[in-house]
Amino acid sequence: MTHRTKITAALALALGLAATPSLAQGIASDSASYNRDGTLNVWGAHIDPVRERGGLLGGVGNVVGGTLGAAGNIVGGTVDAAGNVVGGVVGGTANAADSIVTGSVRRPAGYSAYGAQPVDRASAYGRAAY
Repeated sequence: MTHRTKITAALALALGLAATPSLAQGIASDSASYNRDGTLNVWGAHIDPVRERGGLLGGVGNVVGGTLGAAGNIVGGTVDAAGNVVGGVVGGTANAADSIVTGSVRRPAGYSAYGAQPVDRASAYGRAAY
């Protein structure tokens, strides 16, 4: 190693250490930790976790990632459990959910089975045609 190479290496090392914050020099790389309130603390930066969100999207997220028992029932294909989950979000009651999940929703009179096209709207509602 030549004298010039030694000087260049020493300068590069000195500049590298000078550019690094002194706090980061003495802390191990696995220093990131969680505070007691569940927030993430990385080298003194206080980072809050993602909060729960309300509304339909939050409800779906909670159901999808929810408790192990509920997810097991849904994945396993238990009809009653799936009916309760869908009914709680869509219909509001377990009985309405069972009707929706099992397909027992009745189509209105006056509509055909092909694309729900109106057959005779005036007579279907008991009115005379105008």
